[in-house]
Amino acid sequence: MSKKEFVLDQLSVVRNTESWIKPISEALEGLTVEEVEWRQTVDTHTIGEIVTHLYFYNERWLKRFLNEAITDKV
Repeated sequence: MSKKEFVLDQLSVVRNTESWIKPISEALEGLTVEEVEWRQTVDTHTIGEIVTHLYFYNERWLKRFLNEAITDKV
């Protein structure tokens, strides 16, 4: 398995397969809007903000890895 194939495989595992952590799709399943927007303090991030951050950078790094054009649009 090449390094590229390994990274793509790991990306798929993180998103879709339960291993030592739950896949993001399963971890977020059943959350209400209120839970996604809840903030413990004014200095902490919401679940929604964290997921948006992860999605943005995962897509950005995947595009870079696949030699695809990267835009600044979310």
